[in-house]
Amino acid sequence: MLKIAPIVLATAASLAAALPLEAAAIVFCSPGSPGDTLQAQPAMDQLARAVEKAAGLAAGTVGAEYHEAEAAGLQALRAPGTLLSAVPVPFFVAHAQDLGLDPRLAIVTNTGLPERFALVTKKGAIAKAADLSGWEVTGAPGYAAGFVRRLFGKGWGALPADARVSFTAAPLQALRRAAAGEKLAVVLDATQSASLSNLPFGSELDIVARSEPLPAGLVCAVKGPAAGSAKTVQSILKGLERLPKSPEGKEALTAIRIERFEPIDAARVARLRAEYGDADAPKP
Repeated sequence: MLKIAPIVLATAASLAAALPLEAAAIVFCSPGSPGDTLQAQPAMDQLARAVEKAAGLAAGTVGAEYHEAEAAGLQALRAPGTLLSAVPVPFFVAHAQDLGLDPRLAIVTNTGLPERFALVTKKGAIAKAADLSGWEVTGAPGYAAGFVRRLFGKGWGALPADARVSFTAAPLQALRRAAAGEKLAVVLDATQSASLSNLPFGSELDIVARSEPLPAGLVCAVKGPAAGSAKTVQSILKGLERLPKSPEGKEALTAIRIERFEPIDAARVARLRAEYGDADAPKP
């Protein structure tokens, strides 16, 4: 089976009761990734304690929570006390405007590589973007329709207006349908596309387009009632950057499959919004 590369994945074998977010909260949301809030909480708690130590904050002043569903993530991000979000690029461009997301750090996963999406169809079925007219295009980024429509525009072309974009957290099933000849194209992340040849029906599929390299995710300040805590936000951001410098920080990063958090260039953020954002897209 394809192995989905989430921004955060719990590694604890036991389940722990999900704790309420504390005053200085970090919300991780990666729609379509495996695991859930309950399973991820031990890893989130471990991260929060490591950030506190790296930032020089008192114990218990930072909370962290993970959501694999877009709706639940949006609810948490809009809750009082949420200061920072850690989200993939599709989520950012879909919700930057309505949530007031202000990117501060880029996420580098444990592979050390940027994210690069692939578009997969049945072998020989598609030659150019226009051939997808009337097709369904599905994948984990499908909740951000405007992003998906523009994702492969460079060097290949934007999706036709009548191509339907949908979300799925089960790309393996979608790939099986595509291999069987359905008019279905599947968007895969870099880890998923690297495993494509291992599928028993992989020889029936083709990667017809690839996106440009993108950040694996972004850590953003969330504007709103809690955004007045600028000093706390800055302390947490510094703590995130310092995590690789301590044993407990490295351990916390390993648990969520992240190598490091690093500053992101403001010009690159502006380009992501300009090239992939869709201010007119409906918001849940």
